[in-house]
Amino acid sequence: MKNDIKGLCKFEEIKRVLEEKLLANEYVEGEKLPSIRQLSEKYKLNKATVNLAINSLVADGFLRVERGRGTFVCGIASLKKNKGTAPINARLVGVLVPSVATQFYPGIVRGAEDVCRQNGYNILLGNSDADYKKEKEYMASFANEGAAGFIIAPSMNSHMNSYYGTLMRKGMPIVFTDSIIEGFEGDLVATDNFKAASDGARMLTEHGCKKIACVTGPVSAPGTRERIFGFKIALSEAGIDVPEELTREAQYKDCSSGYRAAKELLSDNEIDGLFCSSEALATDVLRAASEFRGNRKLKLATFSDTEQYPGFESNIVLIIQRRLEIGRTAGEMLFQRLAEKNKGESSIYKKILLEAKIVDLIKNS
Repeated sequence: MKNDIKGLCKFEEIKRVLEEKLLANEYVEGEKLPSIRQLSEKYKLNKATVNLAINSLVADGFLRVERGRGTFVCGIASLKKNKGTAPINARLVGVLVPSVATQFYPGIVRGAEDVCRQNGYNILLGNSDADYKKEKEYMASFANEGAAGFIIAPSMNSHMNSYYGTLMRKGMPIVFTDSIIEGFEGDLVATDNFKAASDGARMLTEHGCKKIACVTGPVSAPGTRERIFGFKIALSEAGIDVPEELTREAQYKDCSSGYRAAKELLSDNEIDGLFCSSEALATDVLRAASEFRGNRKLKLATFSDTEQYPGFESNIVLIIQRRLEIGRTAGEMLFQRLAEKNKGESSIYKKILLEAKIVDLIKNS
């Protein structure tokens, strides 16, 4: 291997080179690693870049730092033997979601758990709180505990988690749910966001709405962008314009953001339809809508965790993701990958999109 490392991401490259040497047993367990200065000179990189790579390998469990003595190799023998995967007798699957406090993700977890139990496996469950550092810690911990594979619902900042690359290079099977991380390839099981949004918005046009506003989650999320596109296509097909001023982006971390966005939009008395692209915002959006219903015949369509909202029994369309089915399908896909791995086989990544359930509760008067 050449000592001169080239490429757009020198940090990832030097990390990969060192990791391969560790797995190849070129540095044995307990051995002291060359100094930062020595490595930077060897690979013609600055010390800061090498230091970042070393710190990342420490976080991944490959290395340990002893103050005043240097950096030493951890238990690479077992890592080399399994290449980062579980021992043959391991019966564990890591499941990671951004939040167990919502109704959406626990449904996925339950579906995945059902399939794991059917196959004689238990799950290791982690709640990342949409924090990529916490997510990384869980992934490293589960891998060290012998997880044979992962089912992961990533968050918007998961692309900052370098441990995905580490696991993928080791051949660890990962199935993504809800969305996939931009820049990574992998299996995906999710709702068909475009179709779900277009079907829900189309209900509003079929019920006679002529001016429809939209409250969305952060547009940085791929799923949000797919839903906005579906919403706009449905309205375009009905000959309804969607000017930018009728769309508001709300933030999940601000608990009243959805309420304020909906209230701003509904200050326009001509609006007769309101679309909400996120379950997490639905309650606040409907709270704002309830303050305007007395003055107009307002109809709503929203992604929802539940099939009923008290007070909105006759003027709402609910778009419900099939949570259990997403989890079960992801579990089945993971065990298919594990079976292929045991046979030394592989196949192209799959993308399975499931249709949402549309519940039309609108009663035209």
